[in-house]
Amino acid sequence: MDTTEIVSFYQFCDHFHATSRNSMYMNFISSHSNNIHALEQLRSIKDKASSSAQADKAIAEIEAKCGQKIEECKEEQRQQLMRIEDEHTLLVTQMKQEHDKRQASLIAEHNEQLKRTQL
Repeated sequence: MDTTEIVSFYQFCDHFHATSRNSMYMNFISSHSNNIHALEQLRSIKDKASSSAQADKAIAEIEAKCGQKIEECKEEQRQQLMRIEDEHTLLVTQMKQEHDKRQASLIAEHNEQLKRTQL
């Protein structure tokens, strides 16, 4: 039960106690309908406390699910990054090989032209 709800209930009780100075109010306080009203108020307070606990539990569950989803997303992003890095490494290696091949071809062509001009 929430502290403010408990205080409210006691203030509710104190209100009737403070106005009970004469016997007519004493009869009202001890009447069956007043007892039922007080019980209904108490049940209402307990229901609110129960609802609050259920809401707190639901919020905790949602937070846990969100935390789990965040971790799953982080792992998925980490795996995607690793794939991208692997692809990048492969592309850089292929470009270097193509460059080396093209450079070797140009050097060979240049040497061929040198031989022709020297003859």
